[in-house]
Amino acid sequence: MNIDFDEKYILSNIGALSLMENTKDIGIIGCGAIGLETATIWQRLGINVTLFEKSNKILPLLDNDVSSIMYKTLINKNLKINLSSLIKDIKILNNKVCIEYIDNLKNIKKIFFDKIIISIGRIPNIKSLNLKNINLKINENNFIKVNKNYKTNLKNI
Repeated sequence: MNIDFDEKYILSNIGALSLMENTKDIGIIGCGAIGLETATIWQRLGINVTLFEKSNKILPLLDNDVSSIMYKTLINKNLKINLSSLIKDIKILNNKVCIEYIDNLKNIKKIFFDKIIISIGRIPNIKSLNLKNINLKINENNFIKVNKNYKTNLKNI
């Protein structure tokens, strides 16, 4: 799905930092580090925050123990988290943002927010480093490949 950031209703995480007007409800797509950080900032300011994550856990790049502890902590802080949710459509209707999604039980649902923040799709900026020239292995997600001890295939890196 292509998403146009108008930075009025549909915000990037950078655009969300300059949000100054009264907002009651925010939807955040993505439960990685950026999404969770953004969610906790707005929640502490008294805004109702609902998170959406396509994975079955928050912080999907981290191990299950860390994810589980963070999930419980955030739920206890009254954040609403929708795991295993697939966003089908995003529309602006009557000055609200409508998110249509498939929930973890495969039900199609719609929910409205004053604003939404998109915190997915960030990729590492390693292209200019010419890592292939030194034979450093890169994984399928364009991250530097490491083993379980966070070591690369090169001895000194």
